[in-house]
Amino acid sequence: RETMTGVHRLHYDATRAWYEGKLDAAYRAQRRLVDLRPELWYQRHLLGSYCFAVNRPAEIVETMLAAEDRVADDPSGGGLASLTWHLRHLTRAYHMLGMFDEELETAQRLEDAGWSDAPRTPYYKGRAFAGLDRADGVRRSLDQIESLADTTYQAGLLMLAVALELRYHGNRD
Repeated sequence: RETMTGVHRLHYDATRAWYEGKLDAAYRAQRRLVDLRPELWYQRHLLGSYCFAVNRPAEIVETMLAAEDRVADDPSGGGLASLTWHLRHLTRAYHMLGMFDEELETAQRLEDAGWSDAPRTPYYKGRAFAGLDRADGVRRSLDQIESLADTTYQAGLLMLAVALELRYHGNRD
């Protein structure tokens, strides 16, 4: 550890804290790393994960949007895998913040990108429609998920999750 550069040490400290369950310490180390080296945009993605763990959804949005134009440059391969990871984080954070229009727009971007996890895309859209109290959109999402029931074990759980979201947001029908 002592021979590591400052950036590597912060990354190590954040990772170690994460695995030890010290989520606040992991977040703080990763935040310092990003503040120290903002050009390391891929570290922003890690910061986004740590922000979820410490319930900082607004910071997730800020962090993800700051890195968005560089997603294709992801050193782990970039492309669709990085883009979908990025967009999934954004949809979740937007939902936590009650920003359902943005969540729906981001879920649509995920679908337009051709993400291959078919049942989850209509789930994200259905969750956003529920937040917007748009039962018609929720129903379309449920129909899309149900049409995939023969191809994935997730369909039933995702349908239940979308329906519960509608209920959580006050719709009693």
